[in-house]
Amino acid sequence: MGSYSSPESAHVVYFTPPTTAEGTDGKLVVGPSHKLGQSASWFAQHPKHADVVYGVLEKEPEDGEIVQVRLGQDAKEAKVEGTRSTLGAAPYVPPCDPASSRWLAVLTFPLLFLLFFQRSLCRRR
Repeated sequence: MGSYSSPESAHVVYFTPPTTAEGTDGKLVVGPSHKLGQSASWFAQHPKHADVVYGVLEKEPEDGEIVQVRLGQDAKEAKVEGTRSTLGAAPYVPPCDPASSRWLAVLTFPLLFLLFFQRSLCRRR
């Protein structure tokens, strides 16, 4: 989860879904925090590698960045493996193409950019 109150930190949140029809027994528990960059937000898990997430760094007024992060066991550690410019300010939502793991779609206001990442950036190392 991104945080604007801690501008360089993102927080791991553990979710336990509810098991009752009322939905009252579900839980959200805040885990460790990681410094990933300026206004880190909008995270998406890699479609094939559960330990890789993509997020955006919402820099303004300069161009934002997309960041690839590898998480350690239980997300207690996070290592930034690479960043790329989004070619626009205030980036938003970084899903990765599940079929090829070669594309990330990033919306920057007011334009949508498709960024080609070298296969090594989206592929497990």
